[in-house]
Amino acid sequence: MKNRIKSFLSRNGLVIHRKKAGQVYNCEFADLSLQSRKLAFLELSIIHEITVNGWSQLVAVGAGGPETADFLERFIIKYDLNSLLIDGDEKSLKEKVTRLRSANCTNIKVQQAWLSDQEGSSEVFYFNSSDTVLAGYTSIDKNSFLNTARSLGLTHLVSSSQVQTVKLSSLILEKDISRISLLIIDAEGLDISILKDLLSTQILPSIIVVEFLAYSVEELLDLTSMLSSQNYIVYPDISDVIFIKNSLS
Repeated sequence: MKNRIKSFLSRNGLVIHRKKAGQVYNCEFADLSLQSRKLAFLELSIIHEITVNGWSQLVAVGAGGPETADFLERFIIKYDLNSLLIDGDEKSLKEKVTRLRSANCTNIKVQQAWLSDQEGSSEVFYFNSSDTVLAGYTSIDKNSFLNTARSLGLTHLVSSSQVQTVKLSSLILEKDISRISLLIIDAEGLDISILKDLLSTQILPSIIVVEFLAYSVEELLDLTSMLSSQNYIVYPDISDVIFIKNSLS
């Protein structure tokens, strides 16, 4: 039986062990076949948008986790997509742009900005040590950041500083963007509020990818209900949910 399990894992996924103080406190199986289906679904939607509706703009908010950053950059490079990359972390933004421009992507614009559903002064939280596994992790959502810090036993390394925040709706208006083909949000606890702010302008992206790990089932169902009423179909994933305007189906 053990050999069969090992064979299945080697073909279909990875087992992720999370440790604290040398002890495994969580074990999670990542099904690579599910990830492949998700990326195939997303790529087909992008191809449909390019060929049928005509590509307008990719808007990416936040750094994105390793998996999100990987497939996003892969698609930008493969199709040389018109893209606006928004991130409050200037270092992360520069590294992203360097990777993409080294791959001869010519249609990239960047904006260093901290996004929220409110404009004004706010705290941004981060770890004050480069030795942690989440050294580049930042968030304006205090509760979300502290929950992550507690789960990793890193509350003693939490620091914060003041930044100015802007709303995505204001930034889109400033950039004179009237249509968005693909919107990806990874804002560490502010994803849904940032998305709702944009939708209040009646700009409805053709494809939306939102990370939902920081949200309850009720909050996710509320978002799904709201977007379903706007003729979106839903593709749930392990850490993200993808919404596609019904015209793509």
